[in-house]
Amino acid sequence: MAEKKTDSKPPETAPTHLRIVSRVEGFRRAGRAWSTQPTVVALADLTEQQRCALQGEPRLAVAVCTPG
Repeated sequence: MAEKKTDSKPPETAPTHLRIVSRVEGFRRAGRAWSTQPTVVALADLTEQQRCALQGEPRLAVAVCTPG
């Protein structure tokens, strides 16, 4: 009986968080103040409107991530 070939890569998971860094200390967007230190926020804690505002803001560096 032939064995099934398995892929050695771990399964990819969908991003669940945003990693946000402000270019200016205390910059406010989406009802929150952002720091020059990275802040990780769960996507579930943001509305679609807030997520769009954060990702479209040039004074913030926003990366989609999966912590862990």
